[in-house]
Amino acid sequence: MDTPFDFTEANTVEIKKILAKYPVNYKQAATIPLLHLAQYQTGGWVPLAAMNKIAKILEIPPMKVYEVATFYTMFNRYTTHYELFLSSSSSSSSFATRESFCKR
Repeated sequence: MDTPFDFTEANTVEIKKILAKYPVNYKQAATIPLLHLAQYQTGGWVPLAAMNKIAKILEIPPMKVYEVATFYTMFNRYTTHYELFLSSSSSSSSFATRESFCKR
């Protein structure tokens, strides 16, 4: 099952600004910026539907977008489902942080 995806109105305006930076015959050069925008919009990952949407916008085969998204480690293909937490180096606060984290 694929996650439905469409760019927000604000991001659609941003896409137009991004595409204006590239010559018409080199729109594919905007693949990375559009993947980054999609990942930001979805909260840290790029669903397949977003890659398909990007391919349609750039008028390139979807495989070209998949290749870029899977090659670069900065793009998360799946939702992460975890939260990053920081703890102090002192033992008392580390134990408190660890215990409060384990209660989740």
